[in-house]
Amino acid sequence: KDISKLLKGNNGNNQNDEIKQILHKMYWENISSLNTLLNIRSYSLELKRPGNVYESSYELKKEICEVHKIDEHRYDEIKGIELEVSPICDYAQDKRKRLRFLPGLEIPADLIEKDDSKYTYISIPIMLNGKVRRLLFDFRYSTSERLDYLDGKKTLYALGDELLLNVKENLSSHGMRNGIICID
Repeated sequence: KDISKLLKGNNGNNQNDEIKQILHKMYWENISSLNTLLNIRSYSLELKRPGNVYESSYELKKEICEVHKIDEHRYDEIKGIELEVSPICDYAQDKRKRLRFLPGLEIPADLIEKDDSKYTYISIPIMLNGKVRRLLFDFRYSTSERLDYLDGKKTLYALGDELLLNVKENLSSHGMRNGIICID
């Protein structure tokens, strides 16, 4: 927990800086791997069901990046994603008339750590394709699409039930914000 104790007495040593970087990277990779095991599903992806994450269009990715003031030079490190957030009961009873989606970004974990915006959900660090990533969802972009919207789209991965529930709770809280009730 305290790297300075581990490297005590060797201030300014380049070797210690390298050790710190290796330990820091190892720590985040281990935490992210554990988070992934708990929060990402990689089975049953052929089913079009709530919790699945799909790749979004480049235009949507670019727009969300611009809204969040992400440096254009980092766009190639970012993947635009769409999370299906339709009610699971509608899926189970085959009653979905439209699919509900929450667009966002899959970003490097070091890009954004915290966002105090009421419009944004940022996940804990997770390991995706060998990289430490975070999922950023912007509630202002939530949408409903026709059932055939997913035709030809491949599922990237799926959120586990707990993480999906957490995203949905934050989305519903966003929808229930009071705003201005009356003006006198």
